[in-house]
Amino acid sequence: MSVVERFKAVWRVNRWFPCLCLGLLVTVVVSFVWSNQRVLPKVGHLEQRFMELQEQVRQARRMAATEGSQISIVSQGRDDLKTFRQMVPLRENFEQLIGEIFSLADKVGLDISSISYGQGNVDGLNLQSYKLSFDVSGGYRQLKQFLSLIESSERLIVVDSISLSGRGEKDVVSLKLTLTTFFRMGKA
Repeated sequence: MSVVERFKAVWRVNRWFPCLCLGLLVTVVVSFVWSNQRVLPKVGHLEQRFMELQEQVRQARRMAATEGSQISIVSQGRDDLKTFRQMVPLRENFEQLIGEIFSLADKVGLDISSISYGQGNVDGLNLQSYKLSFDVSGGYRQLKQFLSLIESSERLIVVDSISLSGRGEKDVVSLKLTLTTFFRMGKA
């Protein structure tokens, strides 16, 4: 039985079924043409616009992250500067520093006969620097403890130079130490 004969047999039995199939076929073809002519160009345009907006959002996030990190860096810098300024005492506290050095030496059993110092200004920071030099003699362990106490001091102290030398006496070491410390100028 050929296709035409089958179609005639179906037509004789039920005329609505072939009409319905033909109507559905026409509807599918019309829908396909309409979607290709009208809908697909709009979808393509909307898809392109969506990708542009996504890129704008990504750029905005990158800029926000960069600006946020820059703001964070500036804020952290201000906090660090505030902490630094709190660590640097006023010039009036210079005598206390000298007293602390003598006290630290006494704590480990050392004796400092004198401390010499020179003063300088730190440009642009409203700070004065003091370079302290002194000699102290004692046992190696005592000198090591003394240096440890100076390094762990809450004051801002820079050890510029250390010079150790042995003396004629047994187990006695001479230490020449040069330190720099800083003080704020002005009043509290």
